[in-house]
Amino acid sequence: YLVLRDSLGQVLGAETSRRLGAHAHDGASANGSPDTVSASLPITLGDRQLGTLDFGISVASARKARDRMMVQVIKASLFCAAASVALVIVLAMWMTRDLSELTEVSQRLASGMLGARARIGSRDELGQLAGAFNQMAVALEQRIRELRESAARMDLIMRGTAHGAWDWNLATGKTFHSPRFRELLGYDDAGSFQREFFFADWLHPTDRERVLAALERHLNQREPFDEEFRLRRRDGDYRWFRGRGQALWDAQGNAYRLAGSISDITERILAQETLRQEKEFSDALIRGQPGIFYLYDQR
Repeated sequence: YLVLRDSLGQVLGAETSRRLGAHAHDGASANGSPDTVSASLPITLGDRQLGTLDFGISVASARKARDRMMVQVIKASLFCAAASVALVIVLAMWMTRDLSELTEVSQRLASGMLGARARIGSRDELGQLAGAFNQMAVALEQRIRELRESAARMDLIMRGTAHGAWDWNLATGKTFHSPRFRELLGYDDAGSFQREFFFADWLHPTDRERVLAALERHLNQREPFDEEFRLRRRDGDYRWFRGRGQALWDAQGNAYRLAGSISDITERILAQETLRQEKEFSDALIRGQPGIFYLYDQR
């Protein structure tokens, strides 16, 4: 309520709520009702008091207003919280969808599907990541294609040459022998060859010490490795081969890889041996002749 009084205490005007209307019109005092918080303010002009303004607020009404405000605040808070949760869920689903697609594409690439690409067109961080991922996939596909072409080309070269190629990883002990290498030693399958072949054991006993020493000098002193020796074939026969090798050394000077080739020179060795024997026979025949012996070549 509001009550305006003059200097004599007479009511000049009043404004009350419905609940306190009768009390105000009956001359409400500054104390008000027990359910009202009241106060009085003097109205002055200079040093002269013209009157007073009495006012009061219903505690019950204030409580109701407070309660209504609290309800509104709680509703607004719940609405904001719900909206925030919904926004987080939407963002999480959106980000999870893109991340799931990136994961799926990476798995497809790992399984050999080189044409897999991420379909993310956004310009945010995930979009940039997807773009970089696709560029990497394109480069990987191109590199693997080049490697396959190179491997196919090398396979044709090794199949078309008369030489057998080999590669030895000195650190792991793993070896590679080309199909032609196996063929020269009488093998048509890689499994049996890998189980049975060991270079040092298959060298001819007469050649073993010399060849292994030359190999050791190449690894430790970097002398060229180019030797002729006999190797036992799968059927037990020995054939002559020319073996060449080249090692790779690390910064400390330790050899970590050795690769090379072998070629069958049996026919040349046999031809040389035949010529040697014929020459020895001719020399012996000439030396056994009495008098002077002439050899005339019409050419």
